[in-house]
Amino acid sequence: MTQSNLAKALALKNRGMALAATGNDGFLAAMRAYAKARSQQHGFVTADDVRAYAEAIGLQPSSPKVWGSTFRGSGWSRVGYHQSGIVANHGHYYPVWKWVGG
Repeated sequence: MTQSNLAKALALKNRGMALAATGNDGFLAAMRAYAKARSQQHGFVTADDVRAYAEAIGLQPSSPKVWGSTFRGSGWSRVGYHQSGIVANHGHYYPVWKWVGG
């Protein structure tokens, strides 16, 4: 992939993620607060952890695409990968995150 194509791809990704997150500010704020607290308590957090929490408290985003915005923004560091245990994710590997502040 050329640099110009990479820049275009990243711009489209960012625009799509921003669009998906629209109207889910409260949901994302709650998920990010939980993710930050879990990371501080356990040293890391995964998307599976956050999804389990949302299910336990009865929250769901307006679209599954919103999940991708949970760890966007400063303060998060990718520290590894984790194979998802969520059946619908088909064993896909997702990042393991650590809250480093920001």
